[in-house]
Amino acid sequence: MDGMHGGDTSAGTGTVDDVAIVGLPAPGVDAPAGGTFREVLALRRRSVVGWIAGGLAVALVLLFLLPRPHADEVRPVDPTAAITAARQQPGFVVYASAQAPPGWHSDSALFHVVKGEAQLHIGYLAPDGGYAGLEETDARDSWRFVQRMTAGGITEGVVRVGDSVWFHMLSDRKDQQSLVWYGQHSTVVLTGVTGLAGLTQFAASLNVGSQG
Repeated sequence: MDGMHGGDTSAGTGTVDDVAIVGLPAPGVDAPAGGTFREVLALRRRSVVGWIAGGLAVALVLLFLLPRPHADEVRPVDPTAAITAARQQPGFVVYASAQAPPGWHSDSALFHVVKGEAQLHIGYLAPDGGYAGLEETDARDSWRFVQRMTAGGITEGVVRVGDSVWFHMLSDRKDQQSLVWYGQHSTVVLTGVTGLAGLTQFAASLNVGSQG
């Protein structure tokens, strides 16, 4: 990423009727138009994630349910190597920053490519003691990826951060909530057991919206 997300980082939330779409937003489009969220969700709920996605979601549930250390107990992990590897991947645009917002501490980082699809993961201990993960992929089937990362989350509304729109998703499997942004090059998921305010703060530190 060349710089931090600029402009107004104030955020607001909306109901599912505030923004209307006919399917997932087109890549890079932060203000979808046409249709309703409920129509989209009805279509997407019929596309149930298979057993592979379910297994990975269970793994995420176990990860988030494990006790997390306090900030002063965290063994810091420098995400620079993973971010550098991601930037060297042809066509992969990195929206993450090596410098986390104040109070956030990275404790895991990984970049890998499986069957031609790249994924960047950086895990963080949030200021409120919760845990959150930044997950970014260039996978073509972004909805399947989002369902895995959000533990089968259902869209509850939208959160506006500066000039970008994030989908707010909640999982009924446990206390996990997520923010999802669909870009032209990648899909970014911020997910974890931390407050929505914290996820929104973190979203404001990412360079999304300007690059698409």
